[in-house]
Amino acid sequence: MSGMKAVHYWHENEERWYRQCLRIEKVCDELEQRVDELEQAIIDADKYPMPLELRQKLKKALGGNHAGQ
Repeated sequence: MSGMKAVHYWHENEERWYRQCLRIEKVCDELEQRVDELEQAIIDADKYPMPLELRQKLKKALGGNHAGQ
C-alpha cells in the first residue's frame, strides 16, 4: 500500500473506529454497573437465612474477597 493510500485508508476509517470504540466503552460501563449491582444483590441476599450450599455458591460468585461483609 502506497503512503497516500495508507493515509487515505486511515483517514476514511478513523471516525468509524472512534465511534466503535465509544460504543465498546459504553457497553463496558454498562456491564461494570451490572456486575456492581449483582455483587450488591449477593451481599444483600447473604443477610437472609438460606441453605449453606447456596450461601457458599454466593460467596464463591463474589470471589471470596467479600467474605465477612
